[in-house]
Amino acid sequence: PIEPRKILVISTFLLGDTLMLAPLFAALRSRYPDAEIVLAVQSRFLPLFALRPYGVNAVAFDLDDLQSLRRLRGSGPFDLAVIPGENRNALVARAFKARWIVAIDGDRPAWKNNICDQLIPLSAQPGTIYDAFADLAGPAGDAGYHEGEWAVPGTSGENAGFPDRPYVILHVGSSSPSRRWPAGSWRDLADKLSERAFGICWSAGPGEEAIVREVDPVGRYTDTSGRFGLVQLWNFVENAALLISADTGIVHMAKLNGCPTVCLYGPGGEALVGRGRFFREAKIRAAVIPHFRDRRDGRVFKRQMPWALDWSGPVAGESWPDAKQQMQTVFDAALELLHPHPEPTT
Repeated sequence: PIEPRKILVISTFLLGDTLMLAPLFAALRSRYPDAEIVLAVQSRFLPLFALRPYGVNAVAFDLDDLQSLRRLRGSGPFDLAVIPGENRNALVARAFKARWIVAIDGDRPAWKNNICDQLIPLSAQPGTIYDAFADLAGPAGDAGYHEGEWAVPGTSGENAGFPDRPYVILHVGSSSPSRRWPAGSWRDLADKLSERAFGICWSAGPGEEAIVREVDPVGRYTDTSGRFGLVQLWNFVENAALLISADTGIVHMAKLNGCPTVCLYGPGGEALVGRGRFFREAKIRAAVIPHFRDRRDGRVFKRQMPWALDWSGPVAGESWPDAKQQMQTVFDAALELLHPHPEPTT
């Protein structure tokens, strides 16, 4: 369709990748300014779309909720459906009466690609997978994210439980065990930042509270793990002086709300899922943790990025930085981002 009036985007992603659909939304809105864009997404993420970023109308898409599926099918037909990531969702797009389906080529197994009408190959030029999502809208422009383009509504008592002085969030949780920094490194980092009079807040997702207890068994610093809903978590991150975390959903939230961030990536991770073209102005500093196994093979969503090479480890004679060196690298990056922040007073 040359001028689709109704566009469907289907996401079965977790929080971080759902937020990283922003480049796609921006590209679709720029290319089709008058189109209705409908996002089918897990109902638990709907509060983050309440203010309709990029004019997107988010609707519940829960596979165990028959009524949500009926409502979505009744909202069709759709002139265009865009499938980022998992091409199995092209089956869903057909069921929701999509007339033309666009997706990224190369999903496995190959039968999923055959359902689509148009497959867009990954670019041979370096870029993140999230920039590749934007390419599904058509030839990429040079648009970048501007802080405030994605906002969430405030809530009454939204700052309840936040420290009353400048604070740093240390997010120690991760859905992947291969992206967890040693507990001792987190403790040393927290102590060094606390010496500069910043409040220290541990963070982890629901069900990850035990990770915080391992890192801080005596409860020296504030534990916020599992405490906040999504909107309050957004405000918690937005008001922080700094976030330090492995590559996980809270980092993507910080890209959108402007919180300065030090992100711990495995080898190749920054290139594949970091700032890229769209988030080039984001206040993020990368720290490479060699033993993090994620992204070493240059694959994202079962696809090999054409320009990414497998990382085979350090070359002969090259040693990995030890835990102390890694912690110092992260601390130096933190100080770089905290430098313009007013020095806290004791």
